[in-house]
Amino acid sequence: MKKILPLLLLMLGLPVLTASADESAQCRPDFPYERGWMGGDGIQSIPLSSGRTLWLFGDSFVRHDGTVSRRGSKMVHNVASISECTGGKWSVSHYWTGKMTDTPDAFFVPKNSNADEYWPGDGVVHNGVLYIFLVKIKKTNGGIFGFSVIGIDIARVSNPQDDPSKWDVTFIPFMDSDVIFPAISVIKKDSYLYEFSSIKGGKGHDRPVILLRFPVERIDAPAGSIQYYSKDGRWKNGANAEDAQAIMPNGVAEMTVRFHPALHEWVAIDGDGGFPIKSAIARTAPDLTGPWSVPQTIYKIPEMEAAHDRGTFCYAFKEHIEFEAASSHKALISYACNAGNLGKVINNMDIYKPRFAEVDLAP
Repeated sequence: MKKILPLLLLMLGLPVLTASADESAQCRPDFPYERGWMGGDGIQSIPLSSGRTLWLFGDSFVRHDGTVSRRGSKMVHNVASISECTGGKWSVSHYWTGKMTDTPDAFFVPKNSNADEYWPGDGVVHNGVLYIFLVKIKKTNGGIFGFSVIGIDIARVSNPQDDPSKWDVTFIPFMDSDVIFPAISVIKKDSYLYEFSSIKGGKGHDRPVILLRFPVERIDAPAGSIQYYSKDGRWKNGANAEDAQAIMPNGVAEMTVRFHPALHEWVAIDGDGGFPIKSAIARTAPDLTGPWSVPQTIYKIPEMEAAHDRGTFCYAFKEHIEFEAASSHKALISYACNAGNLGKVINNMDIYKPRFAEVDLAP
């Protein structure tokens, strides 16, 4: 059966958890403050090879000396990190432009784009090439929420197995939109690349989730090939937010969707949609288009218990399936906690760093 299941998954075009996932399951991610990295959010992971994983962080504190403090550090808008799990031992290295200088910048910097900055989204490896969906950010009136999302570009990395300092990166225009927040989770299945995307227009903090796709063979030039899953259950050309089916109501702007062989289902993990978010939830479905189950609470956030600091909020719930055994009914999830006061974030080194929890997905 162990040999038959991966073959069946390959025939169906689904991602396969193999020995590399079992090997990585011996490690547990750990991100100490070292080598100039002083914390970040976002926390997206993309497996590159056996035991080697790319981690992508959004706004991150960095510095060019050995001091472990955010005081005197600078913020860059994204950082790429590589972890290795060898013989059950974990190690991680961080990368950004101008590392160990007093003029640092993000690892991915917009070029020939209408974006001011990039925040990293999900990504995939296809034919040995790494593709990362980058959220295009436009600065507005300053402050912690002084930004606007205006679409997506794709970073194409032709040599992802090399050290990131030697990566050959080019940028592909993908979508301009201030209504659709695309590619919050990306899945390569059969001959398509599917993107779970959220849209504005819900009540309060609700961002209903819709589904886009395009032929994976068009990944180097996707313009004009995008389709959306409509309210009447058909794939239609374009990205019509009004006609797109809300396959998950009460969504958020960050999540992951991954296939679990042990459950024979797709599992979507995100936050509960409130503000502040108080728990992580899971939805399951037999297919990417659904029907998706009602959300089930899988983890209550300790930081949101009654005695927590009211100025703290948590978000960016993601699953890291490459650190789970293929037969597991469990999920390793991560999230970040933040504060509305920048001074508090700078002074409190217990927040604004990855937090991990193992949760049970078994019914």
